[in-house]
Amino acid sequence: MLFGSLSPVTTEQDRSSERRALLNRLSDVSRKAFPGLEVLIYEASPSFNAQAFSVRGQQIVTLFGGLAFNRRMGKDGLLFTILHEIGHHLAPGPRITRTNTLSCDCAADRWAIVEGQGLILSHGLTLDIKSALSEIEAAMSELGGAFDLTAGCWCFDWVRRKITLTSPFLDPLTQCEYRVCLDNAKGGKNGISDSERR
Repeated sequence: MLFGSLSPVTTEQDRSSERRALLNRLSDVSRKAFPGLEVLIYEASPSFNAQAFSVRGQQIVTLFGGLAFNRRMGKDGLLFTILHEIGHHLAPGPRITRTNTLSCDCAADRWAIVEGQGLILSHGLTLDIKSALSEIEAAMSELGGAFDLTAGCWCFDWVRRKITLTSPFLDPLTQCEYRVCLDNAKGGKNGISDSERR
């Protein structure tokens, strides 16, 4: 999920024919660029989030209606979200948990920038990462107290996440930063390393 387990509800939506055409285009190009992945819009959900999961071996990415139709989310914010969720399926590196096949949020973010962005470009879509992050941040700010934009963990520390993702130097990921934060809070082992991922 783009924001960990948080799924605040939003009421500011753009359900115009232009928005639906944009969502259809992004979904269609994503399916062509990543065969075997299904991109769905769950219109009925008012949650401002997205999710990657598998059902009977089918890799699925779902944008919830509260995010897909949020009026602050433009093409770049939506495309980054889709690529982030695809990254959960395709990114190497740390997993969400030791028994999960999905990559952690920090690995999915890095994959979206380092790999996904180039693959989607070959299918005629460009991603402006600064614009994407600004759109997401504007949408989150509009949600008011639903998000703490300066929280300590990767999913919720938007300031740190934004700085990292706009840096020209993305370091290789050896452990999940979110897991490190959780483990440190519990006084346990730091993160799940790449070698422990399977």
